[in-house]
Amino acid sequence: MLNDKNESRGIMRRFYLLICLCFLWNAIPAFAARYALLVGCNDGGSEVEQLQWAEADAGRFAGLLEALGGFDQSATVTLLHPDSAALDKELRLAGSRLRSSKSPENDLFLLYYSGHADGLDMLLGTTRYPLKKVQGYLDSFPAGIRIGIFDACQSGAVTAYKGGKRAEPFYLTNPQKIKGQVIIASTAANERAQESGSLKGSIFSFYWLSGLRGSADVSGDRRVTLDEAYHYAYRKTVETSTLTGGEAQHPMYRFNIHGEGDITLTDLAAGSGGIRFDRSCEGKFLVLSDSYTDIFADFSKKKNTESFVSLDPGSYTVINANSGEVGMYSFTVDGTNGIVQLAQTMLVPNTLTESRIKGANAVAGAKMSVPFTSPL
Repeated sequence: MLNDKNESRGIMRRFYLLICLCFLWNAIPAFAARYALLVGCNDGGSEVEQLQWAEADAGRFAGLLEALGGFDQSATVTLLHPDSAALDKELRLAGSRLRSSKSPENDLFLLYYSGHADGLDMLLGTTRYPLKKVQGYLDSFPAGIRIGIFDACQSGAVTAYKGGKRAEPFYLTNPQKIKGQVIIASTAANERAQESGSLKGSIFSFYWLSGLRGSADVSGDRRVTLDEAYHYAYRKTVETSTLTGGEAQHPMYRFNIHGEGDITLTDLAAGSGGIRFDRSCEGKFLVLSDSYTDIFADFSKKKNTESFVSLDPGSYTVINANSGEVGMYSFTVDGTNGIVQLAQTMLVPNTLTESRIKGANAVAGAKMSVPFTSPL
């Protein structure tokens, strides 16, 4: 009899425990989801020159968001070489996914476009898609944060639909308290976006992605925010386009954010590996592929600060310019050596030799232009 009572009590305790767990489970708010639609189109029709890197830019951005940005692969759509019907279909599907979310007010949606535009429309092969229609979708999506990034000629026209204009860069802090929309364009409404064969991408997108890997992390907390990424991409785009192309390209933005907080776009600690520049490192740094054909980071660092660049497994070379001296360091990121530690003393000094270009009086070591392909 006593055993029966104890068994009954045990069953009741398990039953109440199950009820409590169900209550607690339902009481815990759902984690915010992150959705992205990344569009790249090299073909802008017969009236404009074919682009080389727009579709590659979209693919690289997708991989970076999945690796470092907390975007699940199932919620990240990469659309390459679409016509207007294919783009409209994906925008409608994005809206449906957001509306079916358990808590869309806590979700983030990011749209990226790299390709041709003429100030009014995206130029998608033989078709056109109105930028104003894209803006309408972003306005109607229920996500708490909507981010639109447009890397195309005259894409700054998107920022003007609601009275946007160039202003001082914005600053945001605490994602849980932010609601609203951000539009970033790689050019002003009357400017051309530029591609670079040396950078293997458009100037803006190259520096945008470089910033998200760590070049833009001025705080040194291994997290790159929307504000940090925009500041970095703006400065480097203006600098590079002016010095190498002779035509300044000014990224623009419009934001309508309610609350206070920081929108973190990438968490560098989430990557498989990288290189940490310790507090002794200072000066200008480039992180290149071992063959020097690809650039993964480009930033300046002050002494007594730390910096980190997230890198995939592979071989790399660091070049440092500091007080007129150039140092180099080669390293490998792999499964057993995920994070490489770099101190200033580890850089190997290099001696620069002066040479002259044949048939000219100019010194070969002078600033050299980055060869450009076509404007977007």
